[in-house]
Amino acid sequence: MADDADLVARACGGDLAAFEELFARYHGAAWRLAFALTGDRRGSDDIVQEAFLHAFRALPGFRPHPPFAPGSLPL
Repeated sequence: MADDADLVARACGGDLAAFEELFARYHGAAWRLAFALTGDRRGSDDIVQEAFLHAFRALPGFRPHPPFAPGSLPL
């Protein structure tokens, strides 16, 4: 199993499967947080989609420490 930094490096190189793996790892936690904050299932889906789009665009600025998670990508 690849670590997050390896997956990010691969995703930055154009490997969409690597980003899909990151999405699979963190989607559930991101959705639960969005739902806890909003109480809205459909709204949580939208929030998570936007968050992952933002994360994908920000991959070149990724800092490997802390790991890929909220707060590790520049705004």
